[in-house]
Amino acid sequence: KSKLVIKGFVNALQLSSLYSSSDYIVLPSLKEGFGLPLSEGLYYGLPIIAFDLESYQEQVNLYSADDRITFVPLNSISNLQNEMTKAIRFPKEKESISQIKKRIGNWTWSHVADTYCDYIWRENGVKN
Repeated sequence: KSKLVIKGFVNALQLSSLYSSSDYIVLPSLKEGFGLPLSEGLYYGLPIIAFDLESYQEQVNLYSADDRITFVPLNSISNLQNEMTKAIRFPKEKESISQIKKRIGNWTWSHVADTYCDYIWRENGVKN
């Protein structure tokens, strides 16, 4: 049985519950800064359908997640609809906890800070 849920603002507890009970995430955003919903979807092991945004592509590369995300051309509502229909007919499985940890295990705030500092130091000619 398929059920589409469209929500506005939800608190952290509701958000966690929604992700945990979802089979897919559809991200029809036309613009995203960082693309937090994509990262959250990967964290919960969900397959994702999204418009092809640069910020999403960066995360796909970071997480090696091209197998979890189906991109559709920006503004192509018919392609988005087709991919959603395919997802209902031929659903992908959620990733297991071990698969999720393997994919995003080193993607922590500490890792981000270290990577950012390394980048800043490298760009400014500082050796660490």
